[in-house]
Amino acid sequence: IYNEADVSIVPLESNIFTPYKSNIKFLEAGCKNIPVICSNVPPYSDEPNKDVIMYANNTREWVHWIKYCYENKQFVKEKGLELGEYVRKNYDLRKINEYRKQLFNHLMN
Repeated sequence: IYNEADVSIVPLESNIFTPYKSNIKFLEAGCKNIPVICSNVPPYSDEPNKDVIMYANNTREWVHWIKYCYENKQFVKEKGLELGEYVRKNYDLRKINEYRKQLFNHLMN
């Protein structure tokens, strides 16, 4: 599906379970250089760099972002590349696993 997508839309309801969900949809889209429009709730609102995601707080904002992306293909491309770069820089499993290894070694000593 990501091979054919222009924008990833990730609606989440704000409830007791939402903060415990993962940010996998954000990461998957970023890996494919696809921008994300998502609900402004955890885990997505927890992201430190708010500029790489398009957040929607209500129906009006969802409609705004969807229409804006539909009408601005170059923005979509640039936003997708920005998200892709951000995900690769901040969520590289090789780096994360090296950090985990160092942490385990430190705790074992």
